[in-house]
Amino acid sequence: MSLLSLHNSSGPRPPRRVLTELAWAMLPALGLLIYDLARGELVRLQPDAQLYLSVADNFLASGRFIQNVRAAGSFVVPPGLPVILTLLRLVGLSPGGIAAVQYALFALSCFLLRRTEEALFGRPGISPAVYALALFRARLTLGNVFVEHWFLPVLCAILYMAARKDITPGKRLFWLHLLTLFAAALRPVLAVLYIPVLVYTFSVLRKGAAPCRVLWLLLLPCLLWSANAAVNHRETGHWIAAENYAGEDMYLANNPGTRTELYEYENRTLFLGGDESALAAYDDPDPTVRDAALRSAALRWIAGHPGAFCRNTAMKFLRLFGLYWLGGFFLSLAAGVWLAGKSKNRVLLRTAVGTALALALVTSAGLAVGRYSIVVWPLSSVLLSVTAVRLFRKN
Repeated sequence: MSLLSLHNSSGPRPPRRVLTELAWAMLPALGLLIYDLARGELVRLQPDAQLYLSVADNFLASGRFIQNVRAAGSFVVPPGLPVILTLLRLVGLSPGGIAAVQYALFALSCFLLRRTEEALFGRPGISPAVYALALFRARLTLGNVFVEHWFLPVLCAILYMAARKDITPGKRLFWLHLLTLFAAALRPVLAVLYIPVLVYTFSVLRKGAAPCRVLWLLLLPCLLWSANAAVNHRETGHWIAAENYAGEDMYLANNPGTRTELYEYENRTLFLGGDESALAAYDDPDPTVRDAALRSAALRWIAGHPGAFCRNTAMKFLRLFGLYWLGGFFLSLAAGVWLAGKSKNRVLLRTAVGTALALALVTSAGLAVGRYSIVVWPLSSVLLSVTAVRLFRKN
């Protein structure tokens, strides 16, 4: 049975219901499209988009899986999005064609969120509308190549697969492992999702609900990151499993002069105590060596100042997931706890809420960038939708 098979497979759905599902999938995407057209920014490739596309184009032109738009030639990004873009460029898609795929993925996300609501609570709600508002708030325009446009549908698929009742534990394990690996390849911080997936894996095996041969799934991350490290070694001379740029961001977020305000590259000196030369001690012509030195410096500062680190993380958590979303994320956590107390799926809901909170805290340990906090909104959209619909019907 495929990923998009019906939650209730006892028979076909009425045509009216199919049309309703299509409308909920398509109308939010159409709304964002009209907004982008009105601003004249249907396709706009910002610096990060140009970086990812350059990796794909370089590979197709020369066989080298490396970017050429940043000064540091061995600047390495996670493999997920460059591989996807390579395949899309291989079949001849222009940036406009890639934007069209992203609109389609957004519509698919809306479809999956509605199906998740139905699987968990018996009927779908307004999660696509909530989700569209979240993307609008984070300024994640679908005409730009953001990595978020690729990992968010994966998160929606993970939610749906976790919620479905019509598949065996073995099939659910397969999809959860595969999708979590895909998510981590797009954004490594999403490896946090492996914690509940592994707990579920060993719980299923302990109960005998799936054969032990599913343990081969645990080899997938080792194979992926080993292969990626080998490719990066060929290109840079270093064994880089995922990326070699997060060390600087980690140091900017955790140093003696750091700040907890929302970060923008243009004001980066504020996050170094106003002194750009604070990075000079880590200058190195090899970006991988520089990245490792900055990462080590950040970890030394955290180890020497655990109290300051926790306070800073708490402040960024409040800014990113509280103020930035006008309390919406906190409301969704409360909604999740409330719904778990009334649902047969309380274990799944509590696990999902706990995982979202863990992702929020890990994100808050880095730089406070508004769009990074979108990671919790597939789940939050479902929880807020269900709560709003239930309260409305009671009144």
